[in-house]
Amino acid sequence: MTTFGVALTLAFFLFYWMLRRLGRKYDINTAFFSVNLLSFFLTTFFISRLFHVILYAGLTTKSAFSIEYPVLSFFLMSDFYFSAGGAILAFFGLLSFYMRKRETVDREEVLDITTIAWVFAAIVAYFGAFLGGQVYGVRSESIFAVDYVNNPILAEYRRFPLALVYSLCTLGIFSIIYVVRKVRPER
Repeated sequence: MTTFGVALTLAFFLFYWMLRRLGRKYDINTAFFSVNLLSFFLTTFFISRLFHVILYAGLTTKSAFSIEYPVLSFFLMSDFYFSAGGAILAFFGLLSFYMRKRETVDREEVLDITTIAWVFAAIVAYFGAFLGGQVYGVRSESIFAVDYVNNPILAEYRRFPLALVYSLCTLGIFSIIYVVRKVRPER
């Protein structure tokens, strides 16, 4: 589990680095993110956790949420019980909120570089999910199957490494959109 946490932390810093790098390269002001860093973090944390609790309501082993101790069980958990969809929705929702007063062209350019930075960070996050056993696939006997011997829940049988496929696909998507942005810097 530590591997996944380290990968997520690294992914966050890589996102921030790429966003600032692209902002300098294309002369786009990215100070909105630095100034509002805490609100991005807290909103993303809260909404991604809330989505996970709602999606797995009633399945205490999946949501790690207890009605007896709602506040405590919402914020303290033994594993990473978050919804990636909730995190993405929260992040881009808050980004839209902060961008609402900007000109349309400026908003579109900020969205372009933010998306590129997000996809760049997702490469590392998915790879960390693979190493940490967070995202796993279905039962498989292929040569690509992985045996999660360190995880008693997943050690039952070999699984297809879905997170690794996600990481490779994200690398391909990042490469395409980065090259397109480089070849055509205008919108």
